[in-house]
Amino acid sequence: MLLVTFAACGATPGPVVPDAGRWFDAELGPCALGAEAPHSVDDVIARLNRLPRPLTVACFTASLPRPLGLVASSSRFSAQPAGGASDPRIFLFTAGTILSVVTAGDGKDLLEVAEFVTTTRTLKAEFKFPLEHEVTREDAYAHLDFAPTVSSCGLCHAQEEQHPAHRVARVSLGLKPTARSLVPLERLRALAAACDVDTERDRCLRWQALFGFGEVVEVAFPASFADFVR
Repeated sequence: MLLVTFAACGATPGPVVPDAGRWFDAELGPCALGAEAPHSVDDVIARLNRLPRPLTVACFTASLPRPLGLVASSSRFSAQPAGGASDPRIFLFTAGTILSVVTAGDGKDLLEVAEFVTTTRTLKAEFKFPLEHEVTREDAYAHLDFAPTVSSCGLCHAQEEQHPAHRVARVSLGLKPTARSLVPLERLRALAAACDVDTERDRCLRWQALFGFGEVVEVAFPASFADFVR
């Protein structure tokens, strides 16, 4: 279904070779699970429950196997908006899901998950960090409630419907960022390398979780997704 398949079969991690900047903090070391990349919301839940508590977004990001494919967008029109010109929204691709994180701003403590149901529709889930306890399937969808018949995702993603197998979950159209909002990978590497751990350690940990654990590559959203227009 997805063209991005390189992260599907993770092996035992070898020596860490940072992609950009420096791997400066041992806090993220125990997070490097490697193993197989998540293919579904349930896989994400299983990975979350294998990681140490209290669990941060940075720790989860560091746990993902490499090479790690991504797309970044500067758009602020989202339930998880970019934090600013230096903190775009970052979409992480596996074979079966698209995950999104931001390094600063209102959405920095959220992990958004889109699991492919068809080539144009995805099941949406969201996790709010830090996580102190074991995560359940209900936790994945509870934070998205907006009204009895619509989730917060449905405000932008059209044709939202209840998932046939998950009573509290909803499926809707997948959207991709507009070309004008895209942030090149080299710009992201520069932002990671320039982050000052002495003055903004939390933000730097989030950047190092992306670039401190091996190769990162630029990929693309499926052509079957519609452009996000606002």
